[in-house]
Amino acid sequence: MEERLLPLGSAVKTVFSTYPLLIAGYYPVDIKRKKVSKYVAVDCALGFGADGKAIMIDDADITDVVSEGYTNERGDEFRRNIYLMYEQGGLKDIALQTLAQQEKKEG
Repeated sequence: MEERLLPLGSAVKTVFSTYPLLIAGYYPVDIKRKKVSKYVAVDCALGFGADGKAIMIDDADITDVVSEGYTNERGDEFRRNIYLMYEQGGLKDIALQTLAQQEKKEG
């Protein structure tokens, strides 16, 4: 896994989309599919749209970074901190525990 997060607003091409997607958030949890991804993305042209759909993607799904979103020192620090908190500081474990608890409730 790449040890950085793309800035919000970055446009990326993916293996499952013919149009660019816009990075809209980090580390979404999909309880129904019991999955945590690195990014949540939306259609560049439509955004979240009327249906409210967003797509969960990981580094492996990204084939090209069309354009990186705006960033500054504060944004760089935020992304660095959230990456470290998630990957090394226990947030990933909390997310996975939440999924496991949800599965027990449904089971």
